[in-house]
Formats: sequence, structure tokens, C-alpha cells
Amino acid sequence: MNSKKNLLFVAMLPLMFLTLLSLVAAANPGPTPCSETLQSGQDSDKRDIRSDRRDIKQDKKDLDQDRRDVQNDKRDLRRDQRDVDQDKKDLNKDQRDVIKDQRDLNYDRRDIKQDKKDLDRDRLDVQNDKRDLRRDQRDVHQDKKDLNKDQRDVIKDRRDLNHDRRDRRRDKKDIKGGHR
Repeated sequence: MNSKKNLLFVAMLPLMFLTLLSLVAAANPGPTPCSETLQSGQDSDKRDIRSDRRDIKQDKKDLDQDRRDVQNDKRDLRRDQRDVDQDKKDLNKDQRDVIKDQRDLNYDRRDIKQDKKDLDRDRLDVQNDKRDLRRDQRDVHQDKKDLNKDQRDVIKDRRDLNHDRRDRRRDKKDIKGGHR
């Protein structure tokens, strides 16, 4: 905004200078016949001219400063435009990154959903496996009982067999001894 004011001032400077000159000319309508008034008018004109020259020098300095300000503003504007262009590039890259991240997030969500299904299936399998294990443990326990009973039966059967053999030998002995 400051550069616009400077440009306006620079544009108005020649008009102000001409207006100032016309005011000076209007203030001094012309030579007066009186020499005292003429001398006093010349001194006044000289003072006005010196004052105008000082004003002109100051106006030139102001104009030069305004030109430097304009150049600085143009340089700043170019720098700002480069920054805007870089920001646009960065924004485009960021938007592409966001789209990629959203896509990855959607993939991850699908994977999570599938993983939850797999986990539920695995939990069910574990429950079934635990149930089967309990059943197998009961079967093993029952098999041990049956094995122990079978071993007792085998021992009893051996005893009975040994007893039957002794009885048979006695009977044989008795049969051989009784027929004589």
C-alpha cells in the first residue's frame, strides 16, 4: 500500500511544481514603478527563488527516495511472488502426500478389518482346540484308568493261570498216583 502512495506522489509531483510556480508568478504580478518597491520586490523574488530551489532540491531528494522505495517494493514483490510459487508447489506436493496417506490409511483399515476376522477365527480355533484338549485329557485319564484296570486284570489272570497250572499239576500228579 505504501508503494501505491509513493507512486501517486511521484505522479503528482510535476503538477505540484507547476502549481507552485503559478502561485509564485501570481504573487508577483509584475514590476512596480517605485524603485524602493522594486528593490524590495527583487529581494523578495530572490528569497522566493532560493526557497523554490530548496523546495525543488528537497522534492528531487523525495523523488529519488520514492524511486528507491518503488525499486525496493518491486524487488520485494518479486521475492514474494517466488515465495508464493514455492508455496503453491509445496501445497501441491502436500496434497499428493495427503492423498497417498489416505489411500494407505484405507489399505490399513481393510487390513485391520481382515486381521480382526482372522483373529476372531483364531480365537474360535483356540476355543475348539481347548475343548478338544480337555476331551483328550479326559480320554487319556480314562485310558490310564482302563490300563490300570487291565494291568490288575492281567495280574489277576496270571495268578489265576499260575493257580490253574498248579492245580493241573496236582491233578496230574493225583491222577498218576491214583492209578497205580
